[in-house]
Amino acid sequence: MEDYVTKLLARDLPEEMFSAFANRLHHEYDAAYRRLAPERASVDAEALTEMELLDVAAARRSRRENGKRAMLHTCRQLGIPHEVRALKSNGQIVVLAQVGELLLFPEPMDYLEEKPVAAAYKQELAASHFAERQLEFDFGDRYRRTQIDCRNTMLVVLQHGMRGERFDEKNLKLSMLRVAVPDWSFSSWTWRANAMNDELSLLMDWKPVRSSGRFTQEDKVQPMLKSNLLRKMEDGQ
Repeated sequence: MEDYVTKLLARDLPEEMFSAFANRLHHEYDAAYRRLAPERASVDAEALTEMELLDVAAARRSRRENGKRAMLHTCRQLGIPHEVRALKSNGQIVVLAQVGELLLFPEPMDYLEEKPVAAAYKQELAASHFAERQLEFDFGDRYRRTQIDCRNTMLVVLQHGMRGERFDEKNLKLSMLRVAVPDWSFSSWTWRANAMNDELSLLMDWKPVRSSGRFTQEDKVQPMLKSNLLRKMEDGQ
């Protein structure tokens, strides 16, 4: 099973697209910190101590939005099929992207060995791999749809997170990013790889992280992404 997943990921997950997502995610984490930091500039040391837990909690809550914004930005920039939907059950907004037979879904995590956090819609997405018919998801109102088809797709979770121990730039920046594939019930991982070191790069036969352009300023890697990605999609790669 692991060999099959590795081959499918290597075939359908473009390095350019993943690098663009990783860089935008890095940017979103930094932006979230910058939004909160000015509120602390005008308070005394005692107040800062009292605000620490509240501010760290606010930064942690922003992680989910960071991932969704990064995914939506990447998809719109590179012309990747995607959907933005509101769940009927709780109003939560989800962003899904599709490349080849992969259905990509960003989700925050607290630590590297974190197990899947199940939810009904995630289980339905995970079970859609090689389904014989289009599944009908109870997502509610559709905000945007651009050519996503959940049939014959494998759900790939892009896990991301930060240290979050204290309110400072080092602790609140992007420090964890993994590609993970759940089983059909979204109860365990069948495949995982760390993208912050060279584990994912080695499995995908990508450039090492230090020379890949990932986790750098966006404008250093964006100019040729769209043409390269579209060329691969047109060639069926």
